[in-house]
Amino acid sequence: REKELTEIYTPTLEELNLASQHTRKGATQLGFLVLLKTFQRLGYFVSPTNVPQAIVKHIAQSSGLAYYLDVLGNYETSRTRWRHTNIVRDYLSINHYQTQARRIIVKSMADAARTKNDLADIINVAIEELVHHRYELPVFNTLVRAATRVRGTIDKAFYRQVSQHLNQESCKNLDSLFVIPKSTSKTPWHELKQDPGRPILKNLKALVWRLKWLSELNTYQSALSRIPNVKLKHFAAEAMSLDA
Repeated sequence: REKELTEIYTPTLEELNLASQHTRKGATQLGFLVLLKTFQRLGYFVSPTNVPQAIVKHIAQSSGLAYYLDVLGNYETSRTRWRHTNIVRDYLSINHYQTQARRIIVKSMADAARTKNDLADIINVAIEELVHHRYELPVFNTLVRAATRVRGTIDKAFYRQVSQHLNQESCKNLDSLFVIPKSTSKTPWHELKQDPGRPILKNLKALVWRLKWLSELNTYQSALSRIPNVKLKHFAAEAMSLDA
């Protein structure tokens, strides 16, 4: 814990000089340094009053500044704090989050969503791209909403791709999986999802029939040939969880 504070949140001499150039001693200077050091760590600005007190105390002690609880209360709501965000961006050569950054997010997420399904993986790709292009990161919920929306769009594109490979007869055969036959109370889709019985003599005829039935359904493999395996596994798991 102490090692992390020292390595990450101790202001350098250059940073202390920067703070002295733009602030006076006291809460304003401490607020500036907290803003700078937390941004370096996180890639986005956080409310100084929400920064753990241990971090604020370490920055104050490392900088020779007075420290007491709620020292940053007035700084948080001041216009000075917003002026300091621009100074920090300029010092770190970071671009403000804007339209171009959003385009980078959407493109990188779309590329990632074609081979990844976990939202965290898709978000991490977008973060790496924003950092590479030196953009300030948006709030995390913005990334979550974007990843969810983009992944949904890519998945729908895969659905359309499969649909375009199926002719009218194929669609009719697949639709029949979700219709309850008169002879039973369950759909073929329900039967499809069940595990086969034990391979004993008593079940042999049923196993042979099931294998023949599955082989007939397997004729649709060509429609799935261009979909990444990770997506196929996800779609299959999703389908197994749904009823007709």
